[in-house]
Amino acid sequence: MQAHPLIFDTAIAKDKPENIRHPHNACPFCDPQQLTDILAQDADRIWLMNKFPTLQATWQTIIIESAAHDGDISLYSPAQNQAVFAFALKHWQAMMASDRFESVLLYKNFGPHSGGSLRHPHMQIVGLTDIDGYINVRPANLTGYPVITDGQIQITVSDQPIMGFVEINVTAPLTAVSQLADAVQQVVGVTVITCSSIRRVHKSLLRWFHCLTFHHIISVIVCRKLTPLNGCGRLRAKSGNNSWRPEISWC
Repeated sequence: MQAHPLIFDTAIAKDKPENIRHPHNACPFCDPQQLTDILAQDADRIWLMNKFPTLQATWQTIIIESAAHDGDISLYSPAQNQAVFAFALKHWQAMMASDRFESVLLYKNFGPHSGGSLRHPHMQIVGLTDIDGYINVRPANLTGYPVITDGQIQITVSDQPIMGFVEINVTAPLTAVSQLADAVQQVVGVTVITCSSIRRVHKSLLRWFHCLTFHHIISVIVCRKLTPLNGCGRLRAKSGNNSWRPEISWC
C-alpha cells in the first residue's frame, strides 16, 4: 500500500458533462443506446465504466440506478429501491472479492452542493489500486447517538462524523440488504422533506446535499450538510402500528 493521496485529474474533469448547474444540458444516462463499456445490466439498472476517470491509479465505474432522470432513493418504490441496493452491493462485493484492488469504494453524491456533475441518479464504485480508502474510518465514526434499533437495523446520529457534517449511520449485516434499503430510504426521505421545508422558510440560509458511503460491515452513512444561521436540530423516531419512521425537527 502506497502512502500518497488520491490525485484528481483536472484535465479530464473539465470535459465532463454537467447538468446540475445547467439543467438544460443533455444527459448521457438518458440515452442508454449510446452507452458503451457496459459491465452488467438488470432491467434499467446499468453498471458501466466511467468515461471520465478523474482519479488516477483507480478503476472507476458507475451504477445508473434508474431510467428516470429525476429519480432518487426518496422517490423510488420500496421494491425498486431494494433492487438498486442489491445491484450495487452485488457488484461492489464482487470487486472487493476480486483481490485486484487495495480497497473498493461505493458511494453516491446527490444535491446541488454534493460535488456531483449529473442529476440523473447514479452511484459510483471505484477500485483503488494501492490506497486503503478506509484507513481513516474508525468504528467510532459508524456509531453515535442511538435513534432506533429494529431487528437487524440500527440507526444512529454520529457523534464523530467523518466529514464534519450531520451523518446518520444505518447499519445492517450482509444478509439484510432489503431492510437496509428500506431504512435508508426512510431516512433520506425524511431529510429531503425536512430540508425542503427549511429552505422554503430560510431561502438563503441553507446549503445542503446528501451522500451515501458504504462500509464493509455494511454501514451506510447518509451525510447532509445543514447550515441554518439559527437554531438546533434533533432526530427522533416515531413508532406506531408496528412500524417506525425517523423524524427531524428544528428549534
